[in-house]
Amino acid sequence: MNRGVLAVAVGIAACARPAPVRRPTPTPPSITTLADRPSPPVWTDLAAGVRVASTIVDGDGTSPEFAWVVLRVDLAQATLGAEPWGRPMRELPRGLVAAFNAGFFEPDLAPSGLLAVGNDVFGRLDPRAGSGVFVVDGGIARVAPSTGFVDAARGLRVQCGPRVVEDGAPGIRRDDGRRFARSVLCLRDAGRTLDVIFTWDPSAPMQGPSLFTLAQRLVRPSPVGDAGGCDAALNLDGGPSTGFVAMGGRTHAALGPVPWALTVRAR
Repeated sequence: MNRGVLAVAVGIAACARPAPVRRPTPTPPSITTLADRPSPPVWTDLAAGVRVASTIVDGDGTSPEFAWVVLRVDLAQATLGAEPWGRPMRELPRGLVAAFNAGFFEPDLAPSGLLAVGNDVFGRLDPRAGSGVFVVDGGIARVAPSTGFVDAARGLRVQCGPRVVEDGAPGIRRDDGRRFARSVLCLRDAGRTLDVIFTWDPSAPMQGPSLFTLAQRLVRPSPVGDAGGCDAALNLDGGPSTGFVAMGGRTHAALGPVPWALTVRAR
């Protein structure tokens, strides 16, 4: 697969390591929520196997509420991939259903850790780049510890972290007080269904829940109507490079650079 043109379904952009590269721009954010506080949340089909819903959830004491957007992907019907992005997350290229930030990156905008699809490897495994590796292979997703990870998969591999939910239990044990807009990967149905969750404070779009708050929320029944929480969840990003764009003009514009994106494409 050509390194310059790597678009393999379900758009997920790169999560940036908290480094000097991640600085907000003075331009105010452009935010379009997917619905105005639906009750109950309303799901909208974007393509075969891909749908989206949004709602407002209770905050954590520092903010009264958070916007909560879920992009749900049936991995038997849609393909997840990665590609160089390097542009604002406001417009969706032809053929994609969605795209979003994909992992931590360096000051030179290279991936900090493993980022690969098939034989196209954009970044190598690095202990600094996060505690987990998200893998989609043969229509099944999993989250593996990055320590000791052997890259033998043929599909998508993205290293970032931390692991927010591990085996259905919270993976974050304490609150570090860092409250940012977040993007997180949530696995359901034994890895056959992927939820890409975006959450932020509507009144301060770079702000949002702490990872501790997010972990507690993700193991409970979901705000969009699921009876249970995530089987596993991996933090993709937090802060100014958190962003997504989906069909229908749905977007949460990142304030910082998004050099790499995860993408969703219908099969």
